[in-house]
Amino acid sequence: MKTVIYRLLVGLTFVLCVSHVKADDIYRFQSLTTRDGLSDNYVRCTLVDSRGLLWIGTDAGLDRYDGYEVKSMNRFLDASLALSPVEDLQEDSEGKVWVFIRRSYVIYHPDSHTFSDAAEILSQKGVHVDGEFMVKVDEEGGLWILQDGSLSRYDSKKDRHETWVNQRFRVDDVNFPFFSVTSNG
Repeated sequence: MKTVIYRLLVGLTFVLCVSHVKADDIYRFQSLTTRDGLSDNYVRCTLVDSRGLLWIGTDAGLDRYDGYEVKSMNRFLDASLALSPVEDLQEDSEGKVWVFIRRSYVIYHPDSHTFSDAAEILSQKGVHVDGEFMVKVDEEGGLWILQDGSLSRYDSKKDRHETWVNQRFRVDDVNFPFFSVTSNG
């Protein structure tokens, strides 16, 4: 008799648990591989942009997934950058995707579906970069640019920038991904 009551309680508990699961609570997972068109199976970084596209940075380049198919973006990149490992992906407040490849940045422009050199874009905004630099997009859409002992912030809403230069400024105190500088100070 105890066994029957126990089974009945377990069965009733199961039915109650299952009856509370809604269709919205069920997740569907899908994996993408080179068979689906991915440049490489080793994924270094991802970004879901404001248009809902999934950007995938792999060891062999840049891909974009729209929910139906993977599109290689390597053919749109400069030949020296195509098929190179993508280290970081960020989206700015204007919807442009910043792609960090080979210690430099290229920017994807969604309106024209083209890429351009980040140094040129930053120069147009009044921020001049020379040599290696790192970019971080903050929650407000501001661009933080770290280079050779200086730190700049470009505010796209106000279309202005500020730069802080200080010999005591230690760039290794700033947490930027994939960037480390040894300071002698």
